[in-house]
Amino acid sequence: MAPEQEIGFLRDQAQMLKQQMDQIDARIKELEKAAQ
Repeated sequence: MAPEQEIGFLRDQAQMLKQQMDQIDARIKELEKAAQ
């Protein structure tokens, strides 16, 4: 894999992980509110 391809691949992966983190954080907040 060329470095440019790898950069694109890693950026895509990072973006997906950020979206997952946002979803996880939102779910944690929901659960914390429900637990109160």
